[in-house]
Amino acid sequence: MTCGEVVICVSNSIKNYILENYPDVPKKKLAVIHRGIDAAKYPRGYRPNADWFAQWRRDFPQMEGKYLVTLPGRFTRLKGQFDFVRVIAALKSCGFSVHGLLVGETHRRKLGYREKVRAAIQSAGLETNCTLLEHRGDLREIMAMFPAGKVPVGDTASMAQKLIAWQKNPPVPKKGNPFTLESMLSKTLRIYQNLTATTSTKRSD
Repeated sequence: MTCGEVVICVSNSIKNYILENYPDVPKKKLAVIHRGIDAAKYPRGYRPNADWFAQWRRDFPQMEGKYLVTLPGRFTRLKGQFDFVRVIAALKSCGFSVHGLLVGETHRRKLGYREKVRAAIQSAGLETNCTLLEHRGDLREIMAMFPAGKVPVGDTASMAQKLIAWQKNPPVPKKGNPFTLESMLSKTLRIYQNLTATTSTKRSD
């Protein structure tokens, strides 16, 4: 993973992880290119249609009227599922009628980790406050029901406080999302073009 002429990191968190765990990798080899979304598929202000909402309520009646919070992402320790459980526990302790959604696929090698997350939920007394969902084709609709936020990694207390504030005053998504598919692709292609140009120059020399 770290042997290429350039190592593309999908986030600063991954970059820091590489620097901490692979100290022999030169920092100059690491390029951060955030994953991007298709702005046409995930438009700002998107709302699911009435039929989708109706089906959702039929499939998950336990979530009706609850303050829904989600963590999308495959089941792996780096995604923060245990922190998410602690956030839901904090919200519940503050008196919120909250329900947490963990949405993401589980690789067969991560089935044990998923069961540990489930055990943490049970240990925290959150069996009726959390639902684990596998990969779904309607993640766009699910995410449209939730705001987005950023806090320091592992700072579950700050995340809980942010969610409490949002429950009272939901945030409005800003215009000009920088994390687009177009931006991701153009930055990735630029790296390959630069590498190709450098290789060609070396061969001509």
